[in-house]
Order: sequence, then structure tokens, then C-alpha cells
Amino acid sequence: MAAATTTAAPPEVAAILLIDDDVNFCETAARLLREKGITVVVAHSGEAGMALAGSRPFDLVVIDLRLGDMLGTDVARALREQHPGLAFILISAFMDTEMAVLAMKIGALNVIDQPLALEGIEQLGQVARAQRLLKESWESRVAAMEPGSAAERLARFILMGCQSPRDLTNAWQWATCCHTSEGTLNASCEVVGIPPHNARNFMRMLRAQLKRDRTWTIEALLNVKDRRTLSHLFESAGIQAGATLTIHEFLNAQMFMDPGHPVIAVIRAILGIREIN
Repeated sequence: MAAATTTAAPPEVAAILLIDDDVNFCETAARLLREKGITVVVAHSGEAGMALAGSRPFDLVVIDLRLGDMLGTDVARALREQHPGLAFILISAFMDTEMAVLAMKIGALNVIDQPLALEGIEQLGQVARAQRLLKESWESRVAAMEPGSAAERLARFILMGCQSPRDLTNAWQWATCCHTSEGTLNASCEVVGIPPHNARNFMRMLRAQLKRDRTWTIEALLNVKDRRTLSHLFESAGIQAGATLTIHEFLNAQMFMDPGHPVIAVIRAILGIREIN
């Protein structure tokens, strides 16, 4: 009698938290995504989704705009406050331009119309995998760092901030992303002679430089409310209007800290693992 065989589950390639009160859609999407090796955790209400968000690391959260207990935008705002580094997408059969703009303003990676066909569900998987690969790439470099000096410690905090899928505009968001306290973060800046505000804005501009591509400009990656603030950031970063700098050029041109500062030297060494343009 032949021995029974079992089929091993594919290795996890990404993890998605799906928050949607449509049970049939959740079952279909979860089945298709799991077949691709993606772990899917389902919540049928905003409250349940927010409770599950901290239960394990997720690469992507997919949120329905209209849930039974609250709006998806309210869930997104709460998740953004509680988990600043968590990437999310909003989906809805009732998406309009005004709501899409609001979703992007609060940090959504994308907004997608429902009903989602097979291609749309697969797109969610592709986004989650891309987020996982980006995170693993950065984590492998940052995890290899064993800070032996104040400069290395701050450089690590800066590179951890660069992993965030959204612009970290205040010290609390940056500290939360780095799993530390604001006091520790500020002290790490001050001990190497860099004002915390300058260090944070340097991190924001370095993150934008690293993430920019043909679709996402530096302006689009920054969460600023007025042109004056944007102009000040660009001026301090040494970037002229319409100019495109390599990372090497940015590190030399920026005025947040001395280009010869030991923190910059550490960052150069970490980013020098591969060529980034």
C-alpha cells in the first residue's frame, strides 16, 4: 500500500491583512493569494482589523472604504498613528476622485476600484511582494549593523526611517518606526552635534531620494502642506528645481549636516553595498 503523501504549503512570500466586510470577496481573494504563497489574515470590521494589525508583521493592509462599523479612511488614519511604517491600500466600489485624493493624502500606496477581477487580486499580491522585498533588502543591511559608536547608532536610525512606506514628518513617527523613544532618538542626534530637526529632515530627503522613480517624484514622496516648506526642504537638500541628483551627489550637496560628518560616512558605507542612482 502506497504511503500517503502530503503537499507542503508554499513558503510565505508576503503577508496581507485584508479588512473587508464582504465575506465572499474575502474568501475568494484569500484563496487566490494563498495559492501564491501569500499569508492572508482576514478581518470583517474596522475594529477587528485594527486589533489584528499589531498581531504580526504585515507587508500590506488592504482596507475596504465602507465597512459596517466605520469608514476605511478612519481605519487607515488609526493604523497610520499606531503603526507608522505599515503600508496600506484602499479598495471600494464607491471610490470617487475626492475620496481617492483623501486616501492618498493620508498615505495610501494606491486606491483600487471594486469589484476586483483576478488581475486586481493578483495586483494586491504583487504590491505585497514588492513591499516584502524592499523591507528585506533594507533589513538585511541595517540588521548587519552593530552600532559601536554614536555616529553608527544615528546612521542606523536614519536608515530605519528610510524603510518607511510614507514620509515621517515628526519625531514620534520616526521613533516609532525605529522602535525607540523620542528621547533616545533626540539624544542620538545631539551627542553627534546634529540638531534633531536637521537629522529628521535629512532622513526624509534621503528616503525620498532612495524611493524616487519614474512614477514617484521627490515632491510626491514628501508629505508637506505648502510650497514654502517644500522649497525650504529642497534648498537644504541642495536640490535645484528640476534637477535630479544621484545619492552620492545628494550626500555631498545637502546642508542638513556636514557632508564629511561620520554619520554620512557610515551611510555611504551601507549604501555602497550596491550602486544606487
